[in-house]
Amino acid sequence: PVAQRDNPRAMLKFLPASRPANMNFTKIVIVIVLIAIVASLASAMRFMLTDRGQGNRTVRALTVRIGLSVALFLLLFVAWGLGWIQPHGLRQ
Repeated sequence: PVAQRDNPRAMLKFLPASRPANMNFTKIVIVIVLIAIVASLASAMRFMLTDRGQGNRTVRALTVRIGLSVALFLLLFVAWGLGWIQPHGLRQ
């Protein structure tokens, strides 16, 4: 019982032990969201250079980037909690 409290996977008994399909899907979604974050940042820079401070397209693009970053953080936290991704340390 003590070991089960320390293992978050033990509380989720309805999930199979290995989830390679979800792991790959989760990694693909993470990469897509990272690309969307970089694209939003690039569009904000473009809007900043072309609008010259006249308009709110830059603010809107940066707001989208912040929203995507928060969503990515939550996705990573949920995926880790469900066991879809596993943290690993640096190899020495």
